[in-house]
Amino acid sequence: MLPPQTRQNSTPSRARSYGLAAMGSIASAGAQFLLSLQLLHAVELAQFGGFAFLLVCSQLSLGIAVALLCAPYPVVLLRQGGATTAVVASMFAVNLVLAIATGLALGVIAVSLALGTFEAALFAAFGAINVLRWFGRAHAYEQQQSRVVLSDISYGLTLGGGIVLIQLLDAASLLAAGWALVGSATIGLLALAPDFLRSQFAQLSLRAMPAYRQIWQAHSRWSLLGVVTTEGTANAHAYIVTLVAGSSGFAPLAASALLIRPMALAMNALSDLERPQLARILAQGGKPWAVRGALGFFRRALLLIWVVCLCAGLSILLWQPRLLFPPEYGLPVIWAGALQWLAIALLRSLRMPDSVLLQAAGQFRPLALASLVSCAISIAVVAVVVAQGQLVFSLVGIALGEAVFAAGIWMRAQRLLRQVLS
Repeated sequence: MLPPQTRQNSTPSRARSYGLAAMGSIASAGAQFLLSLQLLHAVELAQFGGFAFLLVCSQLSLGIAVALLCAPYPVVLLRQGGATTAVVASMFAVNLVLAIATGLALGVIAVSLALGTFEAALFAAFGAINVLRWFGRAHAYEQQQSRVVLSDISYGLTLGGGIVLIQLLDAASLLAAGWALVGSATIGLLALAPDFLRSQFAQLSLRAMPAYRQIWQAHSRWSLLGVVTTEGTANAHAYIVTLVAGSSGFAPLAASALLIRPMALAMNALSDLERPQLARILAQGGKPWAVRGALGFFRRALLLIWVVCLCAGLSILLWQPRLLFPPEYGLPVIWAGALQWLAIALLRSLRMPDSVLLQAAGQFRPLALASLVSCAISIAVVAVVVAQGQLVFSLVGIALGEAVFAAGIWMRAQRLLRQVLS
């Protein structure tokens, strides 16, 4: 049992770690929120819908990077005994290939959404650079957490500076947004530790890629299935609505989701912080007080962020809705979307600690199987609702899928905790 004094000392230390992670998360989340808000008031509804859909696709690419690289990385380091093995080196090669593939995919999607060639190229570059940076963040968490904070803050401040410049020049457009995103992602990548940049570029060996097969068989194939099905659970509405009604139909749903954007980015950032810490605790024997303490603090932090989003969102909608949403976005639709999004965000905040615990334990297969069921529910319900012409209520399908996912993960996490704490 941890002595009381040690427990007291550990809480401020964990709070400082969360504070550091939150600083970077707030900077990047705030900047992306302001950019979306700027475009919401400056471009046509269809253009904003296309921009928002590209951000959804970019977020999916980061989820794939987490599945293939970021989530297995701390587990592989602990089991391989260091960062110099061929297996670890293979992850840097896979990261480069994934970044290139992401750039090509986003470019094709941007062109299909009727964006100009130059705008499509900028969004493609942003997606590729962001994938490189995301694995760099996972690497930095294992080496020096302050580098992750520096990268996130650099990203946020650069994007914020771009937003101010766009506003001063009265030049808000998808082209200007693309330049701002590419610049911020590049600065954020350069702010990571030099040893990551050397490993990623100067010391890269594509011949190491075959060694990645061990990671794929042990972790990533199940993690990737989990990400794809989780994406179906979380964003089935985005793909189905955009496919059926185009970017104009998706725009109101994307606009109402702005109210929980800080929540989504904070969950990603805090998960990246907590995953390696839980992996180390479990590798050291899974001390009961350490596991329960980490999960409890994580869950309370997420719920606090959700309460802040709830209060801020309802305040805006009640007193100054047009401060955020232009007249072409009907308030009944925005209200319906916002309330559903807040419910979805609560479900996600409740299940995220259990999900990260299973990732840290290397239990990607149970995660994938749980998300497979929830994905089927989300897609089916969203498809039925959209077929009835009720686009805004397609989010009901997302909420149902998230609830099933949360329940399935909670049961598996409880089973794991009984094994660890027995």
